[in-house]
Amino acid sequence: MKELFLKYKYRIALLGIAIVAVAVTLLIGSIYGDDEINGIRYLLVDNEYTVFRYYGDDEVVKIKNTFKGKKVTSIGEEAFYKNQNITKVILPKNLKVIEENAFANCVNLSEINLVESVEIIGARAFYNTKLYNIKLPNKVTVLNRGVLITNNGVIEVPDTISVIGESAFQECTSLNKI
Repeated sequence: MKELFLKYKYRIALLGIAIVAVAVTLLIGSIYGDDEINGIRYLLVDNEYTVFRYYGDDEVVKIKNTFKGKKVTSIGEEAFYKNQNITKVILPKNLKVIEENAFANCVNLSEINLVESVEIIGARAFYNTKLYNIKLPNKVTVLNRGVLITNNGVIEVPDTISVIGESAFQECTSLNKI
């Protein structure tokens, strides 16, 4: 028996790793359930949905206003981070929060509709994108650190802004108008 084990120990180890990988996959699936559609994974938080992660490869992404009958109110931290495909994002009308790095390094993102319901835009939310003309919603009162790094077009800032974070416009070397 010992000789048989020694002869197949690597195969047994690989089988053990495969079993663990399947178990982890099943566990993750049970945590998130079927809360994914069109490459967008949603997470239920306080009876509202957050876009947790985008796994798709579409150029234009439309985030639904509701998911499973509940409002979609937040884009999570790094939800679209480093997605090289998206060029346009259509946000839901109920959106309140765009978290830190939500669209950071989406180097081809050139169009997004910042709906009037948005109140919070996290640090570096649009870092290293191709967004050119941005009109910030009136409900936004704070521009967080590095929120619009590398924007070189026109940024419309509402009178409601009371705080502009450190480096909010860093590397905006050709910014035409604020």
